Amino acid sequence: MTIRLTPIGVEEAQFKSVPGGWTFTTKSPWIFGPRRFYLVSEAQKPVIAARVRGAIYLRTIVSIATVPFLIVANLAFPSLQDSHSAVAWLGLIGFVALFVGITNACEHLILRPLLRNLPRAPTNFTLAEMLRRQSEAMSIPALSAMTLLCAVAAAMSFGLWWLVPSKIDLFVALGVVLCAASAMVFFAMLALKIRATAE
Repeated sequence: MTIRLTPIGVEEAQFKSVPGGWTFTTKSPWIFGPRRFYLVSEAQKPVIAARVRGAIYLRTIVSIATVPFLIVANLAFPSLQDSHSAVAWLGLIGFVALFVGITNACEHLILRPLLRNLPRAPTNFTLAEMLRRQSEAMSIPALSAMTLLCAVAAAMSFGLWWLVPSKIDLFVALGVVLCAASAMVFFAMLALKIRATAE
């Protein structure tokens, strides 16, 4: 049995079939910039898709690596557990900015050599279309596993609040929100997949 950190098909969300090839989308290297869209040929698609999977894999590794870092930081600086502390809010904002900046930079550096000379696409596609394409590419077991994994992670993060009953750890709260939102997104894709299979 092969164990994967990222399920097969997640990269398909960033591709949309168009006459003569594909439209590929990626985030702007500037964190708050608009998404970029490129025209990709059939021959270029698998190469770019492999790089996208690599970027997703790297982002997953970084996300997992932050867990022990946050545990140590909370133990070393108890003020991070107090939602009324300015230090806690500054720490949260700084962590989010650093994490997003690092993952964006990694993805941009991995993809940039392949996208440098590609023409921009005249049309784009929406987030709803991206999620639909991803649900089509992923299997029902993979979508079910991701839904369950995110739901369990959200429940475990919520359970950590019992360790600090008098305070609200902002980092734990962030984990609960992100894991719960991810669980709902994967559940929505699972529902789309099951409905499409049944039709």
